[in-house]
Amino acid sequence: MKKRFAIMIGRSIAGCCLLLSAAPGLARCAQRVTEQPVSASGQSGTARLNSMEFKMLLVPALFGDEDAGASAFWRIALAAASDQGLTVTDSSVVKTTRYLAYLDTPDFALNKKGYLLRLRQGGPVAYPQAPSPAAELTLKFRSADVDLAASKDVSPGPGYGDKGKFEKDVFFRDGALRDVFSKSADVDISDFSGITLEKFAMLYPALGGLSIATGTVMGVVNGKRVEEHVLKPGVIMLPGGVKAKASISIWRYQRADDSSAPFIAEFSFSFAAKVLPEPAEKAARAFMTALVASAAEWAHSGGTKTELIYGEGQGGAED
Repeated sequence: MKKRFAIMIGRSIAGCCLLLSAAPGLARCAQRVTEQPVSASGQSGTARLNSMEFKMLLVPALFGDEDAGASAFWRIALAAASDQGLTVTDSSVVKTTRYLAYLDTPDFALNKKGYLLRLRQGGPVAYPQAPSPAAELTLKFRSADVDLAASKDVSPGPGYGDKGKFEKDVFFRDGALRDVFSKSADVDISDFSGITLEKFAMLYPALGGLSIATGTVMGVVNGKRVEEHVLKPGVIMLPGGVKAKASISIWRYQRADDSSAPFIAEFSFSFAAKVLPEPAEKAARAFMTALVASAAEWAHSGGTKTELIYGEGQGGAED
């Protein structure tokens, strides 16, 4: 199920200022871009980053009218990007809808061990019923320790493909940008109807080695089934020709009458990082820091979407 419609995002080059010592050097950095492989250890390891994503939680109440909220926030982002000397390409925004839930044991044993298991599909989540239409399961291990994250094997079992990635997430919490690393893999499912950890371990063998009873029933975390609306307002051009795709995600509780208010909202931008010009990451950090400062009334104090699903102080893994 998808809802599609276009909204026009206006441009604004209003100034926004920030105490950012790195900003004056961004133009100089752009002139001396050097490409270097990025690996788990920062050297020549075998686990190389596929992508980087910068994330900022937003006040959900400001997105009751999703189009108006997205348009207003994007204008602030445009101004912050302009202040940092970055070029942004606007898009006619197409809104897509998808549904998701996180699955875990009753005592959140997976999450406590740093794992996350997400179910995402095109129609409403009716777990433990088999998904319809087909769905995607994602197993992710996440840690601030880059080498620990890189060492985890989350590969699907034989016959389930190998859509894996290793990524770096940068999010804002307690006045600073925090880095975390995650190893993840996706599995497409259509007729899967398992509810015990043993059944899920058939898809992801790593789950069978976590010292958790295999007969443990997996349920929807805190009963929260999510209807997610995703808007993609534009592309931010970083030094070295790196294209960062921006997104605004708005989460509502899945309800038959479609009347729920947003309870999570997030702005993010991501880019491929197999070969990463170093100034691109510096510029991305400077832009995110500037954006948080200029959009202080929009910023949510929480750290990640997953922590809000599990509850504050939880959240070993992040979407």
